[in-house]
Amino acid sequence: MTGQLREHTQGPILGSMPDTPDPWRRTLAVAIPVAAVILGFQMAWFLEVFEAADPLAFALRDWIQFHRTAVRLASWSLGELYPGELVVGGPDGAPDWFFFFYPPFAAYGTLPLALLTPLQAYVACVLAVVVLTTVAVSIMTLSLGYGPRQRLIAMVAMVASAPWNAAVIVGHLSPGLLLPPALAFVAHRRGRPFWAGAALGLMIAKPNWGLPLLALLLIGRRRTMVYGFLTASVMLILVSIPMGLEVWGDWLRTMGSFSQVIQDQLPPWKQATFLASLQSLTGLGASHPALGVAWFVTGGGMMLGAAWAWWKRGSVDGDFFHLIAIGLLAILTANPYAFFYDALLALPAALILFAPGARYQSHGLRSATRWVAATAYGWMWIQFFVARDLVPSLLGMILAAWTVLELANLLLGPDTTRPARKEGRLAGSEPAPGP
Repeated sequence: MTGQLREHTQGPILGSMPDTPDPWRRTLAVAIPVAAVILGFQMAWFLEVFEAADPLAFALRDWIQFHRTAVRLASWSLGELYPGELVVGGPDGAPDWFFFFYPPFAAYGTLPLALLTPLQAYVACVLAVVVLTTVAVSIMTLSLGYGPRQRLIAMVAMVASAPWNAAVIVGHLSPGLLLPPALAFVAHRRGRPFWAGAALGLMIAKPNWGLPLLALLLIGRRRTMVYGFLTASVMLILVSIPMGLEVWGDWLRTMGSFSQVIQDQLPPWKQATFLASLQSLTGLGASHPALGVAWFVTGGGMMLGAAWAWWKRGSVDGDFFHLIAIGLLAILTANPYAFFYDALLALPAALILFAPGARYQSHGLRSATRWVAATAYGWMWIQFFVARDLVPSLLGMILAAWTVLELANLLLGPDTTRPARKEGRLAGSEPAPGP
């Protein structure tokens, strides 16, 4: 599938060369069987669910945390939103560990599920994952100048990816965080930096993604975007005022407890971080001092690289999409924990890598980056579905290599300290801009 994602490297970023019938036939010859296999895979899973003797118990996955939160919020049982101290068989008597870990304002997003039965809520979460990710990919591919055939390929590639299928199966809503960068792409393309920042501010629903992005915007001197980010964040916090400060205290205690117990209890194969790869290869727990030092040096190095790329290229409008994508890739890889569905945050970088008019410092660098990205794509299936803990959890290291190659592409480019002529100016106004 990687080979199908060749772009017209001489074409402008907006628009693509007309497709001929032969490329369309080749594309459909691959897309239709792949889509059929994925549809069959998902149908087989849901048939198992609804034919089980106890469908609710069989389907008990991540989605249940959102339904429980909706029911508790609807009844204003605010003291039950967060467990506070994480212990097996927590305060709600659920030994499954499916607790709500997002800030209090995010709980409002679950409210519609309170009107549904648990199994109906599962279906609703699955549909939400499908719709949100489809919309996000559609927006990003349009912003990056993909033609109709390339958009179809990109969509099929996403649907055929392991993290997307895993997110659908477990009904986890986290992939909806692909929508903020997609909306930021559109706002930036239309010359609205404040709204681009506000869209990225929605990422604060996962602070370990949102706060590093805010830092990168600051380093990149994107002042108007920072204002938009902070405005969106403040608005989200303000809507939680009716819940009271005690709920925020419960959330902070829960996250403090979570960060401790997650270190040595979460299997590395379920994660997409460099730290998980180190755990898998060494057999040490994440709390081991030597592993902590190795992770701090490597993860910190990637984040410093991303920060330097933003400092060097942050004022260049034509690099904005690429900088956001690299930021997400570095944050994903360097995080202390990122689950299998979080690997979808590598998607913006992949879409830019194969975008029409994508600019790389050399053909060799672009080819090497594509091969590493393709390796990550394939290894996700092996690590998340096929072998799991039977093979080393190498995904984090592969994503780290991808991050380094992307950083090399930007940092090896011509230095620039000039400010953008106008922050948020349409990237298309510059000659042949590339992501």
